[in-house]
Amino acid sequence: MKKITFIVIMTFSLLLLIGCKKEIKEPVFDINPWTPTLGSRTNQTSYQLLDPSYDEESFKIEPIPALQDGKREDFMMGVDASMIKKVIDQGGIYYNLNGVEQSVFEILADAGVNYMRVRVWNDPFSPIGLQGGGDMDIEQAFWIAREARRVNMRIILDLHYSDTWADPEHQVKPYAWETLTYSELIKAIEDFTYESVMYFKNRGVTPQMIQIGNEINNGMLFEEGRIIWNDPTSYDRLADMLKSGIKGAKKADQFIKTIIHLADGGKFSIFDEFFNEMEDRDVNYDIIGASFYPFYHGTLDRLTENLNQISAKYNKQVFVAETSYAYTQEGHQNASNIFGENQEENGGYLATIQGQATSIRDVIEVVANVPNNKGLGIVYWEPAWLPVNGAGWAEDGTLATWSNQALFTYSGKALPSINVFKAVREDNEVSINIIGLKSDVIQVGLNIVSQTISESKMPTKVIALTDVDSYIYADVTWNDTEKLFAESNVGEHEVNGVVTYGNRTWQVVAQVRSIQNYIINPGFEIGKVGANDEPVKSPWFVESTPLSVLIGKLQTNKDFRTGSNNFNYYHTQAFSYTLYQDITIPNGTYRLSAYIMGETNSKNIEHYMFASQFGGQMMKQNVFVSGWAAGYSEIVIENIIVTNGQIRIGFYGQFNASTWGHIDDFELVRTS
Repeated sequence: MKKITFIVIMTFSLLLLIGCKKEIKEPVFDINPWTPTLGSRTNQTSYQLLDPSYDEESFKIEPIPALQDGKREDFMMGVDASMIKKVIDQGGIYYNLNGVEQSVFEILADAGVNYMRVRVWNDPFSPIGLQGGGDMDIEQAFWIAREARRVNMRIILDLHYSDTWADPEHQVKPYAWETLTYSELIKAIEDFTYESVMYFKNRGVTPQMIQIGNEINNGMLFEEGRIIWNDPTSYDRLADMLKSGIKGAKKADQFIKTIIHLADGGKFSIFDEFFNEMEDRDVNYDIIGASFYPFYHGTLDRLTENLNQISAKYNKQVFVAETSYAYTQEGHQNASNIFGENQEENGGYLATIQGQATSIRDVIEVVANVPNNKGLGIVYWEPAWLPVNGAGWAEDGTLATWSNQALFTYSGKALPSINVFKAVREDNEVSINIIGLKSDVIQVGLNIVSQTISESKMPTKVIALTDVDSYIYADVTWNDTEKLFAESNVGEHEVNGVVTYGNRTWQVVAQVRSIQNYIINPGFEIGKVGANDEPVKSPWFVESTPLSVLIGKLQTNKDFRTGSNNFNYYHTQAFSYTLYQDITIPNGTYRLSAYIMGETNSKNIEHYMFASQFGGQMMKQNVFVSGWAAGYSEIVIENIIVTNGQIRIGFYGQFNASTWGHIDDFELVRTS
């Protein structure tokens, strides 16, 4: 008889803050942008803060010792506010903390901002360009940089080498470069970079730094510059492009610092692999930039690990090139905010003004503590993107996507969190305390699995809420008798526990659902040997087309539902995949379930979860997904009657190009 052991899957809902959330007052929201009369404009009733939990007396920002007492005066407290001109042109108005109209550049500078990053698109008005998102051609970028220099900010140019947004999955070659040969393309990169820097210098604004591409994890200028898995020549081509851009920048200004910028700032393995390839090809850059959004890119510990190791191994200065956090979950008629409940659940902070300030403060601390002062600073992404009509991420009917992560209310009044840039330097002590548990009732899943050697235990820590709206892990002591019974018996159980912190205690109850899950490695947590994406491990199998690339893979520390891993599918071309596992089980009736998130259904040709080879006709359940912000959805097939002692379970999908998705937490349980 096989030994029965356990795997623990613990899921907390960030939304169930029982007994620990601050007192909530009746909110007053300014849903419509307010247009005051001309002249001196001051705070009005409609300017009340959108966050109803904000309390001026309890609001606090903990100083950072590495930045106190005049240390690191050169530390970068930057912002990327490339939407500013579009917002202003469309009628947006900015107000300082006192509610008085003021230049947004002055407001930011007064708050301690000393760097302005501006993105540059080749030609956003080209046939493949994206009108909107600030229409960030060189002229728009210069206007913003000029105004920033007037308040003594330094300038970072962020060249996307595209007519539109560039990110890890989208690096669209500029329309004007589409027919160039490879050698002509390399020369065009050098010329465009040189001319961009000279455009600024000739007009009296010399940039201090320049990014050669934006979030180029997978390369740039697709297809020539795309990194192809297991094809070293693709790194050769990317290195040629980076060298050309660096050459153009240095030809324009020998003192300008060049930056290579990747996303996924919590993944050392991604950075190490990339920069090792660049070092092997003698790419001579100055600075490493990392995007780190807490709700996308993992924990602060992961960011710390990456920045500390990457700066030491490659002897480079590092900075967080993009970060942000929301201050509210409330909507606006001109906004389609990307930060929603799922992002708050993964982010580690409440979506409040206090939570926003604490998130920024904590990222600053990580960078400030990089050894040997190699941490340059941070850039907060789009702090002034107000949801005014016509200032969306595009102008084809789309809306603002970042307004609840701005450092201003929807109608333009500076939030108290804007002061984080200078508050972290103040010479005072601030105590941070636990004020309660995230929830005094938690849901614990114990999966009793007969086919694995993994051990199962009740969680040793639960999530607690601090008085600066951040979450930390606190030790919990469970009732031993109740714990042992729950870990040994299928069914629904309650286990009581106690959390002690200082001289205070909190009671917690775990509602435990113990099941026998016949799927081996249901959350893809077993067998992974590194932090890089890897092929799935037996008894999971993937069949896919085309065969030359890793379409379906294990992904770590990003977009998981529980644990730290998930199954990820993606390809830049049209593709299909089948993920499956064959299982020997007793005859009976079963329920199959799994969780999935992904690209909206418009890109799905066919996608379903299935159960087959169990003695009956294949059963399918079509998949419906609705984008990143919606998070994971459960897919279920009921009443699977097994008559031949076996079953194959899994997913099948056929997709258009550049479709993505994530699958996690399978269950196959017997119901009769």
